[in-house]
Amino acid sequence: MNVIDALLKLKVNLCDNERCVQRYLASLLGADVNVIINGYEVDVYGVGLAIEVKVNPRPYDGVGQAIALKRVLGISNVWLIHVFLRGYVNLSKHCGDLNLMLKGLDINYAVVSNDGLCLNGVLLK
Repeated sequence: MNVIDALLKLKVNLCDNERCVQRYLASLLGADVNVIINGYEVDVYGVGLAIEVKVNPRPYDGVGQAIALKRVLGISNVWLIHVFLRGYVNLSKHCGDLNLMLKGLDINYAVVSNDGLCLNGVLLK
């Protein structure tokens, strides 16, 4: 399964914290959780894949870590995934903010909530 398919299957109401979301995504992807590589922690790690997961974040949360995974560790497929387990999020605004921060860095991003999903700036549901 690829990351997009995993995000479409992700049920945010099944988790109540960041570790749970990391384990859930890792199980869908057949990946490892909380792997340390050269001193950097990768939340979800598979072959050529690194995912930084943040729960109920501000738009800038995890951006530096995602850049480090891409630029320092040289992982080709890096994702920053913001998951909202509770409360309201303006998906369009949050995705727009992430797009401005990550533009040109070749880092994929998603915002997931009970209300919908945004992938790389595209609202899907």
